[in-house]
Amino acid sequence: MVSTGSSDTLSPRHLLILDVVVVVAVLGYGLLVQGVPAVGTSPLSLLVQAGLCLPHLLRRRFPTETYAITLAFGIAQLGLGMGPLVADVMVAVSLWSLATLRPLRVSLFGAAAALAWLVALGLLHLGRGGFDLGELSTGVLLVAVAWFAGRLKRTRRAHLVSLRERAEYLERQRESELRMASINERTRIARDLHDVISHSLSAVTLLADGAVASVDT
Repeated sequence: MVSTGSSDTLSPRHLLILDVVVVVAVLGYGLLVQGVPAVGTSPLSLLVQAGLCLPHLLRRRFPTETYAITLAFGIAQLGLGMGPLVADVMVAVSLWSLATLRPLRVSLFGAAAALAWLVALGLLHLGRGGFDLGELSTGVLLVAVAWFAGRLKRTRRAHLVSLRERAEYLERQRESELRMASINERTRIARDLHDVISHSLSAVTLLADGAVASVDT
């Protein structure tokens, strides 16, 4: 059987552990580097960072909903006047999942929404806290790379699935040909036996007729 990717070979439990590690790493690193006071003294700042990260745990089953929730917290970040966060990278990660698991039109809409959100965030905080055009360009590039990577993985997965289906079709065809060959062989053997038996019976009949004709003498 053809594998559709290394992540597909892991059990659901291991996949969940992997997602938990990503969430803890991004959220923990963000709080460690920026801290809650760096983005505001309100508890809402911590809620926004958690809201950007925690939906990642549901991305495999609900990629569209996960992306919508993540982006909604990103928009809330804008509304609360918060600057760029480490946790903002989860928007790109959820976009990657969306592009991997959903059709092109859905992922394109998601990519456009992410770019609009990122540009708005950049324009509002450009020149503040060291945020410049270079960082904004890096963010735009990250979103684009996440979308392209997701689409490439989806295309590769579809290609591998088609290869597996073709291999299964060829295997079924081979089994069918073997069955037909076996049937044809049995038919040939039966025909040969029929010819041999018919010839033998003809010989027996001729001998019997000869015996009947000479029985008196």
